[in-house]
Amino acid sequence: KISDVNPAEVIRHINWFKSIYDTNVRVSRGTTHDYLGMMLSYSNRQVRILMTDYVKKVINGFMEDIRGSASTPAVEHLFQIRAEEERVKLDNQRAQCLHGTVAQS
Repeated sequence: KISDVNPAEVIRHINWFKSIYDTNVRVSRGTTHDYLGMMLSYSNRQVRILMTDYVKKVINGFMEDIRGSASTPAVEHLFQIRAEEERVKLDNQRAQCLHGTVAQS
């Protein structure tokens, strides 16, 4: 995010980024921005972050039914590593689904 009281400074910075990254710089002006699946809304010196559309897209695109809900993903075993003999690799189809789910934006 770039902001300045002088609009010419913003344009100068945008042009500098474009000179480094060629045409791969996307400029978005205003108070609402879509970035990596998050909707960022700026107002009154605060930012509101929503991921509702992204989460719906993930749930609808997942290969298995998601029936449960949780108030937090922080389950007791979140940072526990299974013993070597208990570990099971995902098959290719599930691995691709997982990668597509966590890597989309």
